[in-house]
Amino acid sequence: MKNLLSFSLVLGMFVFTSCGDASENASENASEKSSSNETTVVEPSGEKSFCDCMEIAKNNPDLDAAPAGCGWLETKTQAELADDMIQALNDCPGLIEEMGMTDDIQGMKDEMAIMNDMGVALEDLESSMEELEEEIEDGM
Repeated sequence: MKNLLSFSLVLGMFVFTSCGDASENASENASEKSSSNETTVVEPSGEKSFCDCMEIAKNNPDLDAAPAGCGWLETKTQAELADDMIQALNDCPGLIEEMGMTDDIQGMKDEMAIMNDMGVALEDLESSMEELEEEIEDGM
């Protein structure tokens, strides 16, 4: 669990420090399609997709603020960023592979699945304990 939280923190720091002001620092090809033929998605609100923001960060490692359309990243929690990274495995696998993050994100996805399973098991155990306590109280 500590590794998952550490990875999430590092991931969040990567995203926040890698994004920047597109008007000052972005290269001309930052918003073009990635080399794996993934399409650029721009929401009607003008916000860029997580994959597009990662592409800009990859192409402009010296950025220090979110580029236009990526400001929403700064409002995300670490858990939400982790979920976005896992979703990026499906949305832009070529970019994730290009950045050398596929194994790390897959590992994080597997750890989160294990944690979710443990949470369900704990809830089941708590429910069983409550039922047992009620039976004991009713029997007395």
